[in-house]
Amino acid sequence: MKWIFDRSKTHEDVFDEYDYRKRVLQSQMALLSEGRKRILIINRVELVQSIQLHGLWSRMRSHKIITSSIEKRIQYNNNPFEQVGAMLDYLAKRTDRDYEEFCECLEEDNQGHIVTEILGSGKQEPSSIRKKLPPGKPLKENDR
Repeated sequence: MKWIFDRSKTHEDVFDEYDYRKRVLQSQMALLSEGRKRILIINRVELVQSIQLHGLWSRMRSHKIITSSIEKRIQYNNNPFEQVGAMLDYLAKRTDRDYEEFCECLEEDNQGHIVTEILGSGKQEPSSIRKKLPPGKPLKENDR
């Protein structure tokens, strides 16, 4: 993306152009699949009770899932359960790549059991979803 400084533009013009380019880039990114959103919704209580964010913040920043300002906004929620809930809400609005990176962060932080049992990774459905879905109703490939 090339930015050219044009003195004839007002600040509002520059911000409008920035917002437009930002929206275009966001529309080009694939949002989180419905299947993964469903996993986050179905397992929300278990995830909120299981995930420990303390060791994850720097990993999520290094994987470019969050920025320091997003981290501070999430941490503004007082208790750890609210913070995990806010993080899950944020993750649900992100991309499949961010979901996969989040799973990697959990594994790096010795919380891999959450990925295996609740979130699933790659093409494998998490064991909790297999238990909750009716027999013969696996997640569709495009729902992952």
